Amino acid sequence: MNRMRKGLLIATIVLPFAVSACTPAPSNVHIQLPQQYRLPQANLVTTFERRSGRIALIDENGNLVIMDQTGNGVVKITKDATASAGSTGQAAGSVGARSQVATVYRWPVFSPDASKIAFVEVMAESSGATRIIEYGADMVMVQRGDSSVTIQQTENGVSSQKLPNTTSRLSRPSRVIIERDPTGNLVSNAIYTARTDGKSPLQEVYASQDFAVGYLDWSPDNSQIAFLAQTGDAEIALHLATAGDQPGQPRQVATGVNAAWNWHPDGKTLVAKVDDSLTDNTADLALLDTQSDKTISTIIKKSEIPFDSPAFSPDGNTMLVTVSEDSKQYLALADRQGSILRNLVEIHGPVSFSWSPTSAKVAYIVQQQTSNAADSSLASAPGGALHLLDINTGLDTALSQMPMLAFFWSPDGDRMATFSAIPVSDMSKDFAGMDLTSAQPSSVLILQTIDVGTKAFRQLFYLEPTREFRLALDHFDRFSRSITIWSPDSRSLVFPVIFSNTTASYNLILETEATGSIEPRVISQGTMAVWSPR
Repeated sequence: MNRMRKGLLIATIVLPFAVSACTPAPSNVHIQLPQQYRLPQANLVTTFERRSGRIALIDENGNLVIMDQTGNGVVKITKDATASAGSTGQAAGSVGARSQVATVYRWPVFSPDASKIAFVEVMAESSGATRIIEYGADMVMVQRGDSSVTIQQTENGVSSQKLPNTTSRLSRPSRVIIERDPTGNLVSNAIYTARTDGKSPLQEVYASQDFAVGYLDWSPDNSQIAFLAQTGDAEIALHLATAGDQPGQPRQVATGVNAAWNWHPDGKTLVAKVDDSLTDNTADLALLDTQSDKTISTIIKKSEIPFDSPAFSPDGNTMLVTVSEDSKQYLALADRQGSILRNLVEIHGPVSFSWSPTSAKVAYIVQQQTSNAADSSLASAPGGALHLLDINTGLDTALSQMPMLAFFWSPDGDRMATFSAIPVSDMSKDFAGMDLTSAQPSSVLILQTIDVGTKAFRQLFYLEPTREFRLALDHFDRFSRSITIWSPDSRSLVFPVIFSNTTASYNLILETEATGSIEPRVISQGTMAVWSPR
């Protein structure tokens, strides 16, 4: 069986300043987008457009901003991010070294009632020089400066050549050597909450000058925030913190190398999977009392658990787990205490699942097993076929055989937004989403919506996701418990992409109707975006 990804979440979240292919556009330069990105609209149409909820995004400077789906009604929650500039100071532990201290904000999460938003502040510094050698990169963005040179090994030895300032993209280089100032040296991490109307000071929930903060989400009753934070070089802890106007001291309730959880609808209990080791799949699955911070019961103890994030049913009466019987593994239904009620379906690999928000149905994907796949092109794609399982009848329906990387339920439970990886060579040349006049990555994602009743699907967009959004997609079963890309009325979607042409590359936030009847439009530059739940 394929191993589950271990210890990746914190490590990726803590390094937000890694070399990026995208840069902010100058404020006085209009971004010329391909026609399929642009949606000409009269101001009158935008004025009377139906709005639903609010969108929180991290803009090109690293600040947290809230706006409506037309890009108007902007509320600036933070204003002091310095991702693009930084400040000069002296690096800790060095003498006479120059360093840049930058502040950015990450991972906005709306409270269930949408009155508040939680987010992470990251401060990091750079100093000294670092060489990174990377193999197997799909695509590299090369930006040559005044002092750039290329070094080549020839029969006569090593030669170097100075090249003019250019920007280009290289597909599948055999080796990449990057020499740069290292970034991501942590100065501090903190979690804040704020009112979504921007009319109150930020409330600090947690702060650390030693270790990174990772994934976070709210309790269903809006009273607490559960989050991951490092406690050592190879250890993380699950914390709980009060999210009121006067937050208390966060409490540590579980430790391991990774953790994922889901709140019970009453907000008083959560089910948590805590990984024990970086080298195997052994983990504990336990029920935790979020009032006393005590373990209620251990459902699975130091065993292989082939899923990332557990999940209570919407009514809280049952949960999904996996069991092993006679050398076989099954997705199973358990009661709210974790006792197995019945096996649901046999699985043959790591499984990711998510309940419908309105019915007793579960969507799931099982990671493709390359050695058993008849179609080698499908076998090489991440993800697996998308299935819909009716818990009451046991009916298991394949909604799509295309390997799905991630999916998100619409709030009304009628559709899912899905993301699949495809080679650029398979793209329809007249399809929206990519500027085919310039070099592109070897593979991209395709965004589709699928009607769970009829299995009808609509292809919406080809995209290259931003780094932050790609992380959310890679761990979508975890992130889908706390954020959504759907509007509250289930009519629209928001998603961040990388747009590149022959001269530059930008992070953009796009909004589109889920029906595909209107072309997507750019509402802002930025790296991450989520929609409010109401």
